[in-house]
Amino acid sequence: MRPYFVLLLLLYSANLYSYDFSDRIYKCIERDNYNEADSLLAEWQKIDSLNPELEIVKFNRFLNESRESMLMLSDEISPESDAMIFTDSLGNVAGSIGQSLTWNDELYDRALGIIQNAIDRFPSRLDMRFGYATSLAMRDRIAEQVDVLKNVLDYGNKIGYEWLWQGDEPLTDPETETVECIWDSCLGIYNSGMDSLAYELCNETLKFFPEDLRFINMCGAIKYLSGSYNEALSYFYKALELSPVDTIVMSNIAQVNFAGGNFDETIRFCDKIISITDGDPDIFDFAEELKEKAIKEKMN
Repeated sequence: MRPYFVLLLLLYSANLYSYDFSDRIYKCIERDNYNEADSLLAEWQKIDSLNPELEIVKFNRFLNESRESMLMLSDEISPESDAMIFTDSLGNVAGSIGQSLTWNDELYDRALGIIQNAIDRFPSRLDMRFGYATSLAMRDRIAEQVDVLKNVLDYGNKIGYEWLWQGDEPLTDPETETVECIWDSCLGIYNSGMDSLAYELCNETLKFFPEDLRFINMCGAIKYLSGSYNEALSYFYKALELSPVDTIVMSNIAQVNFAGGNFDETIRFCDKIISITDGDPDIFDFAEELKEKAIKEKMN
């Protein structure tokens, strides 16, 4: 059984050909009727070969067919929430049956080729670029995903973020929407445990959006977790310059200084936090406890 999905949203542009063809083709894809979908694509190609929406539908057609879900028996507990668990006579888990996703590399590569060619032809279409990045992430090709997103930042800066979206419509707030999509990607990469690639993308984003606290703090957090305390502090102090009474930033600075053995600075920032927490019990308790630890360590 193959799950139906459309990576890039359905297109409701003013172009009647686009809407009619895309709607009919997606219905074919939903039924796994790829022969009819291909016939409609060929017909659309003859009528309106320069339409960017045609390329998006082609991309979705091959990407959708490239993934297939199948049932798989395992002697381990499947991570799928709807997996069927088997137990032995003593009630111990003996195995499970759950869905497993497989890929057809030939179809997947064809989908990538279509979207890459479409981006070359229509470079201002941000939806194509993010669709491309997302399709790479689906196969855990994160380094390539990061390269695509770095190109989004670079090209966006060159065109003043005058991006187009579905139906060649301009975005209402293209700069904000760009950085929000990049941030979502950074979070996904970071949460998947690929800290170095998350850092690479965050640091690149700061070249274009140097005052975005989210990217500054993530860079600092990644450096802290890797034990690079001085580099972490450089990011957190920069964040503090931009947000001088941000107790979260101060907490980060206090924590990194404590980890690095700078207990005087830890105590100083804990005192600052305590004085301006404005009744936040979690931040207050954190600062109190860390200050007490720093005083003890300083006395040893």
